Amino acid sequence: VTVELPDGTVYISFRGTDDTIIGWKEDFNLSNGIVPSHKRALEYLEKEGRYIQSMLRIGGHSKGGNLAVFAAVSCSNSLKKRIRGVYEYDAPGFPEPMVHRYDYLEMRDRLFSYVPERSVIGCLLEHNADTKIVQSENEGLKQHQAASWVVEDDRFCYVPSRDEASLFIEKYIKMVMDDVGPENMETVFETLFTFFESAGITDYEALRSFDAGDMLRTLYSVTGITEDQRHLLEHTLKLAVSDLSRLLYKEKIESYIKRLDAVIAPEEASRTKSSLRRTSREKKESADKEKKEKESKENLG
Repeated sequence: VTVELPDGTVYISFRGTDDTIIGWKEDFNLSNGIVPSHKRALEYLEKEGRYIQSMLRIGGHSKGGNLAVFAAVSCSNSLKKRIRGVYEYDAPGFPEPMVHRYDYLEMRDRLFSYVPERSVIGCLLEHNADTKIVQSENEGLKQHQAASWVVEDDRFCYVPSRDEASLFIEKYIKMVMDDVGPENMETVFETLFTFFESAGITDYEALRSFDAGDMLRTLYSVTGITEDQRHLLEHTLKLAVSDLSRLLYKEKIESYIKRLDAVIAPEEASRTKSSLRRTSREKKESADKEKKEKESKENLG
């Protein structure tokens, strides 16, 4: 989609994936390097850019953000000069060699990345862009929905960092990639999504109630990797289970505390009001007593 903006620039937006597991699969498949949609995105940018004389902004959400970055980095030099900014919203990155390419680094100061607190898709693969963390009204994986991101006036509301769950996912995805090697990641993801399909997991809501143990056992059954790689993968998955247990326990405790606060807060507010009323009454009584004593002394005088 191409849209003319009020500031005179033209925004070229690339569509991303939806919130289904199939959409996730498309995002994960970007780990394989250049895919057909990258080439189509570049063709679209070159075609539109040929007729547009204005300065350009390019962007997209999820997979669309990845396509926007690829097209901007790979387009002709004459078109690059007219690109004011490239905006990726919770978008997957690229295999490491891509983010160190000369043409990528040439665009580095015009790449802007935005992710929610619990980003998953946005922490896949490698990024080399300024990243800001946006507050979301949703919980968990549903923060990927950009419509949930908090806006005041015409600006996002930012938070200092991603949450622990997002950092956990990023850490272990990278460890798995290191364990099995980039050449086997397609097999790993294909195995993972086959598990999702067989378990009837089709969207984010269903994913929330999945059995993590079953998923990890499924990943361990990946074929086509060496014994050394399998041992590394087993070690990583055991660490992941241990860390995930601690993370889920901590989140459960925090959830209980929030619920307790919701119950206790009104009672504390009531006690505070009673205390303030009592303090106010005592002050008034003290002032009245001092006034009477003063009047009594004046009468005696």
